[in-house]
Amino acid sequence: QQQQQQQQQQQQQLQSHHQQSDNPLNQEHEQFRFQQQQLQHHTPHQQQSDQQTSCAQEDALVHRPKYIPPHLPNTVPTIKDVEHIDPTLAQEMLQNGSCILVDLRGEDRSSGLIEGAVHEPAIDTVPFTSKIPKLLQKWAEISCVIFTCQYSAHRAPQCANWYREKADHRQRVAILSGGFRGWEATGLPVKSMADIHGSKLADEVAVNLGTKFVEGCLAGVPGGGFFLPTNQPPKPPPQALAQLQVQHQEGCGGAPQKAYVPPHLPNTVPTIENVENIDPKKVHDLLQTRGCLLVDLRGEDRAAGLIDGAVHEPAIDAVPFPTKVPKLVQKWADQSLVVFTCQYSAHRAPQCANWYRQKANPRQRVAILSGGFRGWEALGLPVQSLAAPDAAHAADEAAKLLGSQFAGGCVTRVPGGGFSVPGQ
Repeated sequence: QQQQQQQQQQQQQLQSHHQQSDNPLNQEHEQFRFQQQQLQHHTPHQQQSDQQTSCAQEDALVHRPKYIPPHLPNTVPTIKDVEHIDPTLAQEMLQNGSCILVDLRGEDRSSGLIEGAVHEPAIDTVPFTSKIPKLLQKWAEISCVIFTCQYSAHRAPQCANWYREKADHRQRVAILSGGFRGWEATGLPVKSMADIHGSKLADEVAVNLGTKFVEGCLAGVPGGGFFLPTNQPPKPPPQALAQLQVQHQEGCGGAPQKAYVPPHLPNTVPTIENVENIDPKKVHDLLQTRGCLLVDLRGEDRAAGLIDGAVHEPAIDAVPFPTKVPKLVQKWADQSLVVFTCQYSAHRAPQCANWYRQKANPRQRVAILSGGFRGWEALGLPVQSLAAPDAAHAADEAAKLLGSQFAGGCVTRVPGGGFSVPGQ
């Protein structure tokens, strides 16, 4: 009993000691409980604030103002097998190493950079077309090559087209949809290099560079428009090759003596998807059976000669050609095939065919006459001559000038292709 009493006393002493030593802890515990109550009292407000902050961050990304590209009519169309890749997908491909992103810009790069992109200016001391063979070797192991400029409107599609024509068919070639500005508008990371004013100036430079670049391509300047100002200016386009001299032999049914040698017309306007290129003999047969409509887009260069059965609808007129397209679509709705031609089918024919194709019924076939009027004539197909040899040569020169200026005007935002008829 004494031992039990002693043990009880020891336990009471220990409990008393612990209570005394625990007093500060109890106070801290009570203070902690009070703080927790205060926090719980304010938690709903804080949670709402946190939610608002989170929602604001999400709105900044998800509900970011939709990107509205600038007005860039008649941009360069991409040829077959040149893809258009969304910026988000392009970023994923960059991160996993399945593509290379090629930045073609020059001075307009001051608006910002995309991390991981490589710089290969479209406008350089060396024409871009001259650089392609080395680029093909350099990027041979890359599964997908994506080109971009400020808007992917002029330089990117033009350079992608050139690269696609020479690249291995197994290699994917694409442009970045919307270009740098499209990437930026999606909220993807960029390295800013200019303030708002400088960024606006960079956009203006981009539009100017892009349109002049393609204008130069269409006018026959090798590699895209012009060289950097600090370097020697480009040489004028090479003189045209020997013009067609078709001499009909009496009694030979108009068979030509010499094979047709087309003039040097580099960087012609590419046709978009579902615009066919049809051989003159095939078109001739179709005309005979009324299986097609042949549209002659020429103006003063029609002095070189006419194709019997063709209808005249000038590409360069008092009314811009795109403005005429809706009425032409209605007018020619019953035609199963509409074939466009100009002197060489290099500028006006493909450009107008592209415009018409975009508005026409998808079931209606749209095409250009391969080689144009001169290609038709060279095959010995019947033409109605309207000019002497000297005048015919002058008509060819007029055709090249009109065609290049027409197409150049298209990419410099002049509605309908370059200019209207003087005096209208």
